[in-house]
Amino acid sequence: MEKLTAPFHFVELEGDAVFVYAGEQGVTDSEHLLDIVEACYAAFRMRVEQMTPNTTCTCSACKAMPSLDLKCVAHFGRFALQKTPTGQQLVGPDVTLTHILLKNHVIEKTGIKSYALLTDAFLRKSPAMLGANMSSEPKLIPYNSVIEPFGPVKAWVTDISVAVERYKQRFRDNLDAAPVDMEIVTPMDAPAAIVWNYIFDPVKRPQWQADVRSVHNVASENGRTDIGWEGHCDHGAYFMKHRMVDWRPVERITMHSSATGWTPLKPPPCQVDFIFEQQMANTCTLRFQVRMRHAGLWDRMIFKLFLPLIRKEWSAHFKRLKMFSAQELLDCNFFPS
Repeated sequence: MEKLTAPFHFVELEGDAVFVYAGEQGVTDSEHLLDIVEACYAAFRMRVEQMTPNTTCTCSACKAMPSLDLKCVAHFGRFALQKTPTGQQLVGPDVTLTHILLKNHVIEKTGIKSYALLTDAFLRKSPAMLGANMSSEPKLIPYNSVIEPFGPVKAWVTDISVAVERYKQRFRDNLDAAPVDMEIVTPMDAPAAIVWNYIFDPVKRPQWQADVRSVHNVASENGRTDIGWEGHCDHGAYFMKHRMVDWRPVERITMHSSATGWTPLKPPPCQVDFIFEQQMANTCTLRFQVRMRHAGLWDRMIFKLFLPLIRKEWSAHFKRLKMFSAQELLDCNFFPS
């Protein structure tokens, strides 16, 4: 429940299930939601692995702890909110379908125990995922069924347990041991799950980073925003290429950046880190760090000379980012609590 924050809204606990929803205004890409689900699962699995050797109790519940697991069902559709004595409830055919899909035969048909069952309607909010390279992880396996009275329902299954190894064994060609050449810390009036999407979204980034004219993203080999992803930004006098070397939704984005162009004032090669520290439910702190890479004496002198201007410019960027992300949080909360 701690991981399923905005743009998700908590509805209720249904036995051992957590029921959440997100309004379409807060979701521009279903991949964004799947990233949150995978981050949730990885945190759950690593917590279990941490607790198991530290528990000496021999009761049946504690002994069964390693067998605990999570599954996910996600659907995109229409619904209405209805007031009940216990609070707001979601109603409508698509809500019913989602609950029916919880009773499935995914494990028997695919052998995948830790899965996300994603309807075709959900994935079509992110067409790139459907066209991803199926030979790489995570794979999407077709899962079709006939459900009365809905008829044929097309869906896909992905093994979310692979996210755990991706979180543990990240390729980190980073420079964390090197000193930080610039850091800007900005408190945000929105949760990390909303703010971090503004960093790499090609539509949202120019909204807050005023010196960016346009952004073109190139997905990683698995078709996802992940390590190996590239972002190409047009700044007018120069172009920036950002390559993802560390990707931990919704905690950290690390990119190696380099510039090409005619101006001698283009940024030197550097490592850029966006680190998200979740505070209260709907706030976070964004820690922006820059470390220079392969920089010679001239580059360091120029960077130090213009550091006050660079800091001022990025502080203005983050002021706009704070405004846009806070407004998106309000848009996500268009339903009464």
